[in-house]
Amino acid sequence: MSPLRLLFSWAVLLPVALGYETFQARIPNGDRIPHHCGHLRMWAGLGHVIPSGGGELNPFGKDFKKANFTWTRQLCQMDSDGDGLANGAEMGDPDCVWSAGQVNPVKSNLSHPGICEPIESSHCQHLNKHFTQDVLSCQIRKDCQAMKEKDVAKLEIRMPGVSLHAQETTYLCMLVELPVNGTFHVVASAPILVSALVHHMILWGCYYPVDENVTEKIEEPYACGMTPSPHCQQPLVTWTYGLEADCHAQDAGLRIGQYGAVLAALQVPCLLYLRHCRYRVCCTCGIAGTVCVVLAALQVPCVLYLRHCRYRVCCTCGIACTVWCCTCGIAGPLS
Repeated sequence: MSPLRLLFSWAVLLPVALGYETFQARIPNGDRIPHHCGHLRMWAGLGHVIPSGGGELNPFGKDFKKANFTWTRQLCQMDSDGDGLANGAEMGDPDCVWSAGQVNPVKSNLSHPGICEPIESSHCQHLNKHFTQDVLSCQIRKDCQAMKEKDVAKLEIRMPGVSLHAQETTYLCMLVELPVNGTFHVVASAPILVSALVHHMILWGCYYPVDENVTEKIEEPYACGMTPSPHCQQPLVTWTYGLEADCHAQDAGLRIGQYGAVLAALQVPCLLYLRHCRYRVCCTCGIAGTVCVVLAALQVPCVLYLRHCRYRVCCTCGIACTVWCCTCGIAGPLS
C-alpha cells in the first residue's frame, strides 16, 4: 500500500454557511442539533449520513424528503431512527406545534432524529447500519502516527480567492487532479488553520465516463450545488467544526490514483449577510462583526458581517453586492 497524506487549505473571504440553511430553517432547531459525540459539535447536514451533509440520506432525511421537506405533524410524530423517541421530542417540539418561520423552541437535551441511541446497543447497531464506523465512533484521533511515517507523501489543496455576487447561499467547488503515477491510499488528513471561521468542507471523489469531457476547468472555482457534479458523489474527506487531525484505522485507507479517483472536487459553502444599509457605502473590515459607520454627515450605519477582509467592500442596498475576495483570510481544514 502506498499511503498518501492529505493536508487541505483554502481561502475564501466570506462567512460560511452553518450547514444547509434552507433546509435547517424548515425544521425546529435545525441548526442546533448536536453531534452525538458532543465536543460542542453540531450535525450540520441533519438529514445526511455524514455530519457535514451531502451524499446519502439517513432515516430522518428520507422521511423529511417524503414529507416534501416540510415539518408536518406526521413527520414530527414519527420515530425515524427507531430509538423510541419521536422526531419532535428529539428536536425540541414534543407537542408538534412548531412551523417554519417561528422562533425555534428553546429546549435542552436535543438529540439526532436520524441516529438510534444508545449507539452501542444491539438494537441500535442494526438500525444505524447506514452510518460508517468512522462517523459513529467518538474517538478523537489527534496523534496520527501515519503522518509521521517516512514513506507517507503529502498533498495540499488550496482554493484561490474569487469574487462573488451576494446571495443567500453560494456553494463553491473546484476540481483538482489527484496523483496518477500509481495507486495511493488516503490514510490521514489534517487542517491547516488560519481561521476558525470555516464551518465545514467536503472533498468529493469524481468519476467521469471515459467518453465524457470535463466541462469545469481544473483548479478554477465555480458555483455549484449541494454536490459538485453528478459525477462527484463519493465523499473522500470531510471536516466539520470541532474536528482536528483524523486518520483511518491501521492498514486502512481510501484508494485514489491509477485504480481509484483521479479527480476530486473541493466544496465550500459560503453565506453572505449584508443588512441595514440605505446608501452606497464603501469600507474596509478587519474584524468579524465590524460595524462600519460611513457617510458620517448623514449618520448612515452599514453593518457588514464580513470576516477578515483585506480588500474594500462596496455595496448598494437593494442591489446585488459584489464582494472581492483574496487569499489571505479564511482558511480551514478537511479531515
